[in-house]
Amino acid sequence: MLIILTIVLAVVGVILLFKKQHILGITLLIGMLICQAFIILDSSQHYGTSKYTTTQTEQIAPVANIKGNKILIKEKIKQGKTEYQAYATKSLGKSEIQTVLNKQKIVTINQNSKYSNKVTKNIKYRYNDTLQKLLFSGITNSGQLSSQEITYNLDPAWHVITKSQLKHAGKVLKEPKTQSTIKQNVENDVQSEIKQNPTLAKNPTNLKRIEDKALTKAVGNVIDSAK
Repeated sequence: MLIILTIVLAVVGVILLFKKQHILGITLLIGMLICQAFIILDSSQHYGTSKYTTTQTEQIAPVANIKGNKILIKEKIKQGKTEYQAYATKSLGKSEIQTVLNKQKIVTINQNSKYSNKVTKNIKYRYNDTLQKLLFSGITNSGQLSSQEITYNLDPAWHVITKSQLKHAGKVLKEPKTQSTIKQNVENDVQSEIKQNPTLAKNPTNLKRIEDKALTKAVGNVIDSAK
């Protein structure tokens, strides 16, 4: 509405000046300048608006899962002269890889979480009341994005590595020497657990759980060494 009012004041003001009605014409042109000032304030400073936040939480799945070790890929991507960081995961139950680029957004990784998810926080503008929304319609849209923050919450089973590091870890894990070391580490961890609690040896389910945990730990150490 303010844009239309500015145009109307300008046109009518000029017409009145040509008709020698100087006082009224100048008054309308001053009104036009005042309207322009408010338009500039709204477009540059978002005058008449306030910010609000919406939050969306999405469960995530790893790009790869190696014996219980979940992988989030982090890779540098160059666009022109600017270098960005890309983060890749999957949505839970889906095979497509989802990539987030830290372009015009803040991306944070929290590796001390009990849960694994991606939290997207959108900070948007909205007009403070109906009158301001009507006046500034067409300048700043209600719901326009101000900034975006994305946080990856990862439990201890996750590893944040590059594609080349993942490839290298996969190669190392296939080496006989590495496999022998992993096997020995698993046996040592299992024996240590049994020594502390001898009844575990008589419970196949618990014993399998301990073995799997030890295997995940041993493989995770190899992945970390590839960083």
